[in-house]
Order: sequence, then structure tokens, then C-alpha cells
Amino acid sequence: MLAAEHLRKWGIALFFVGSLLVMGLYHLVLYWFRRTNRAPLYFGLYCLLWLGNFLASLFDPEMIRSVYLIQVGMFIFILFQAFALSRRFSRAFASVERLSAELEDNNVALSRMDRLKDEFLANTSHELRTPLSSR
Repeated sequence: MLAAEHLRKWGIALFFVGSLLVMGLYHLVLYWFRRTNRAPLYFGLYCLLWLGNFLASLFDPEMIRSVYLIQVGMFIFILFQAFALSRRFSRAFASVERLSAELEDNNVALSRMDRLKDEFLANTSHELRTPLSSR
């Protein structure tokens, strides 16, 4: 009975270790390929840090007192995520401003071309209605 309980606890622990490893590596690879958003980098590093903390507490529970580090780790994680989100928001806002300016310029050019088209059609219809005579 004791061996089954011990085996079950190790199974759960290895599941968490594997999950943290897969999530951390996935997000680091995701950041490596995209490099436009730093949030996957922060999350991947955070998962790997938790993996190290979890492994250290599995093999030597007295090595790291993780109870005291949880609050600090969560604060740092939230701080970096807020920083990444604010950078993403400011880039999106700058992109919206740039695209709005381009749209306004394109609308001005389009209205100018529309006026030129109207003038051309008016001149063409006038010429068709009153043809020049060669007498």
C-alpha cells in the first residue's frame, strides 16, 4: 500500500516536471521563431525556473524554501508580463496611428482622382454633345 502511494506521488511529480519542461521549451522555441513578442520568452523562462525549483524540492526539500519564493516569483512574473503587454499595446497603438495617417492620405488622393474623373467625363460629354465642325 505504501509503495503504491509513493509511486502515485512520483507519477504526479513527473507529470508536473514534464508539463513544465514541455511548456517552457515550447514557449522558448515559439519566441525563437517569432521574436516579435517577448511574452513567450518570459513565460518559457518562468516555466523552466519553476521546473528547477520543483526538481530541487523533490530531491532535497531543505535546499530551497519555495514557500517564501512563490510570492516573489509571481510578482516578477506578473511584472514582466505587464511590461510585455504594455510594449505590445504601445506598438499596436503606433501601428494604428501610422495606418490611420496612410488611410487619410489615400482618401485625399482618391477624392482628388474622383474630381479629375468627373472633370474628364464632363469635358468628354460636352465634346460629344457639341462636336467641332470642320467647315
